[in-house]
Amino acid sequence: MKPLFSFMANNSQKRVLLLNPPASKKYLRDCFCSKLSSGAYYWQPSDLAVLSGILNKNFNLFVIDAIIEKKSLPYITNFIKKHEIDIVISLIGSASINQDLVTLKSIKGSCNCYIAVSGDIVLDEPEKTFGKWDFIDAMITDFTSMEIISFLNAIPNNKKKYLGINYRNNLNQIIVNHQNQKTKIISFPSPRHDLFPLKQYQLPFFDNQGVATVSSSFGCPYSCDFCVLGTQPFLYRSTKDVVKEIKNLTTIGVKQFIFRDPLFEANINRAKEICQAIIDNNLKVYWSCNSRVDTVLRDPNLLPLMKQAGCTMILFGVESGTNSILKSVNKRINISKIKKAFSACQKHQIPTSGYFILGLPEDNSTTIKNTINLAIELNPSFAVFSYLSPDYKTKLREQLTKQKIITDSTGQQYNRGGGKNTAMPSKYLTSSEIEKYQKFAFRKYYLRWGYLKVHIWRFLTPKHIFVIIKEFISLAKKYFI
Repeated sequence: MKPLFSFMANNSQKRVLLLNPPASKKYLRDCFCSKLSSGAYYWQPSDLAVLSGILNKNFNLFVIDAIIEKKSLPYITNFIKKHEIDIVISLIGSASINQDLVTLKSIKGSCNCYIAVSGDIVLDEPEKTFGKWDFIDAMITDFTSMEIISFLNAIPNNKKKYLGINYRNNLNQIIVNHQNQKTKIISFPSPRHDLFPLKQYQLPFFDNQGVATVSSSFGCPYSCDFCVLGTQPFLYRSTKDVVKEIKNLTTIGVKQFIFRDPLFEANINRAKEICQAIIDNNLKVYWSCNSRVDTVLRDPNLLPLMKQAGCTMILFGVESGTNSILKSVNKRINISKIKKAFSACQKHQIPTSGYFILGLPEDNSTTIKNTINLAIELNPSFAVFSYLSPDYKTKLREQLTKQKIITDSTGQQYNRGGGKNTAMPSKYLTSSEIEKYQKFAFRKYYLRWGYLKVHIWRFLTPKHIFVIIKEFISLAKKYFI
């Protein structure tokens, strides 16, 4: 095995592997969130996409998305040795943490390389995390930071603080930097999307021609009690940078992408500017975005412009079908606004998806049934019923910690997507009761004639039908049977 960082002797570029580690199930890890995919869908990790642009010119770069490419741990360790990888930057997530730790510990033990991680767990107390997991050398708390370049180049002789990075130096001292970006407008080179297996990613509202993620902004100006994204600073890229990235995607034959922004229209004028730029550049693309039911209604010209620019799906965080529950988690919307937003999208012929949370702290049997019934009334193209997950740095997590419902802050496994024994109990319902309601919700929503007759015709095309069949089979295995 070569000595650690022997490349410095011949002044060559360091070799960096961006890794989405293997797991037994389809765990999604990005934007400081982690969950099990509810169906067959899976998207490109936006953290790694952004890092591929930042690191491209200064490092010899490799990418492995072990989940979508179905690569095993032995494959990864052999790859690292064969390509003499110096630095591994890996995603981790609370939903998959047990498997992630096994992977990283094995890589550290069998390969002589530096390991940095990004994911929800890095937002926890760094001293505690480093103390528990000595095989992790660095934690990236801001994957948009351009200082990552100078940090990686300085390894193993890092001595100063770097924006968005906590690390263990060569004297085994923990260096922590909680400083945020100093400016709202950030810039980084376009991601190296060509390094990712874009043709293998799929979402049920796109066909089988491949799909990418594009991040035009980060963080969210709202602060729902349960969401980590509202705890992050709101940052955004220039329209010019965003359009350049979209153009680069079209040159490699990918015309479908999702804006992974927590809230695409957080700034209405900027959202309209991006849409107009897509139209003016005659980019024939198809995209989806995350939205709020109140912000999407603020400007009557926004939805038609989004439609013209290629928006084929808007994903709304509905969360609950009871106003008092929405108020209890500081969602700042109500049922009336929810209905108006879905109606407006229907008017402009933009399909919708709805995210619903089962098991919010004040949920009971009646409120959960209200949520399921509201989903049926709204009748979006896709509905996802998730468990509540106590994300790091959120007000919800602080409350659960004080109540001693969470006893081990670092590395305790939660999974909003589903699976055995992963639901958090609410004030009135047990974990098992919430898990039963989740299966009931999926069955009641999708196995009804009202859904099939409205939505299924949209997907009866040769390029789309097999995506939908895979999605339905995956749902059936998890929730229908």
